Amino acid sequence: MADLSDALKGPVFEPLKNKSSFSALTIDGDLETIVWPNGADLAPEYVYFQAFKDDPELQSQFKSWGYIA
Repeated sequence: MADLSDALKGPVFEPLKNKSSFSALTIDGDLETIVWPNGADLAPEYVYFQAFKDDPELQSQFKSWGYIA
């Protein structure tokens, strides 16, 4: 599971703080990430990082992406 609550900042993400709006997500095959009807989306590597950030085997990958120091 990925906690995406920290990413929900700014005008495009404000409506997604409502559970029913957040639940309207779909998968965009071209972007290979989750998107919402209002045009919001998140980088796929960010979603992956949030889901697996505690996996010790992935720390070097996350560092290369700039998600950890």
